[in-house]
Amino acid sequence: MTFHEELLTNLLQCGTADISLLEDCNCDFGKVLDELKENGFDLNLNNMLYIIFRQGLDILKEDIDLRIDELKAYDAITDQEKEELEKIQQLNACFGEDFSSYHNCLDTHFNYTNDNREIYEKYFKESLDKVMDFTGFDID
Repeated sequence: MTFHEELLTNLLQCGTADISLLEDCNCDFGKVLDELKENGFDLNLNNMLYIIFRQGLDILKEDIDLRIDELKAYDAITDQEKEELEKIQQLNACFGEDFSSYHNCLDTHFNYTNDNREIYEKYFKESLDKVMDFTGFDID
């Protein structure tokens, strides 16, 4: 084990293989660590992944809010846009609503929790791609 691996495994309370979960994350680790401290979380891999996933959902929420505001700003909207607005207003891009995650080192996963997956994939495919790039995880 290298010095860096030993340091990280001890700091994050995980194994060497578990560290690889962070390699594909494109988040700001400084912001993740700040949020851990601000919210009184222990520093470990599972808590870091939770914060990374939550911050990823913030990206999605922001894109949803922007689209809702855009549609509402139109003087007149088509029937298709009206249908889109109705559907996306029911989305709740947060844990316990439309998404869930499980954090246990290599067994970590990120999931949809209800039938809104189709709505997300229809209207927010690019946003979902941003979230998956940010977190380094696919949403199942």
